[in-house]
Amino acid sequence: MIAIGNQALVFIQTTLVGDIYPYGGRLSSDLANFGRNQIIDFLSYLHPRQTGGLLYTNLRTFLHFNTRDFFNLLTMAFDNEDFLHDVHTSKRRAFCDILLRVMVDDVQFSSNQISILFNFLSRQLAKAGQQHIFVQGMLFEQ
Repeated sequence: MIAIGNQALVFIQTTLVGDIYPYGGRLSSDLANFGRNQIIDFLSYLHPRQTGGLLYTNLRTFLHFNTRDFFNLLTMAFDNEDFLHDVHTSKRRAFCDILLRVMVDDVQFSSNQISILFNFLSRQLAKAGQQHIFVQGMLFEQ
């Protein structure tokens, strides 16, 4: 299962930056745009009925599998100019908001995992001249 999880992380990372998995090379701009948005939609899909009310199970699965590597791939994607162009700012903000809600409101995440989240968010907030995300001040106080 670990090998499959690692392959899924690599697939997500290569798709978010517009590369072809597993062979390398670049996707066409239309396919890359489609793939990026589909990955974000997949990760932020609710499915409350199929999971007995648990929200964002796809995202939770990857966060629990390997939090550090998952945020590393998100950092690579959020630093990629093509990703920033193809994935609308409002969708990136909503995704970061989902990450916050999922991890801060869930007692199953350790303080180490939460610190990885806040490290990712602080990097996004620190980017000069870019309005990727807005974070409520009370979240940093928690």
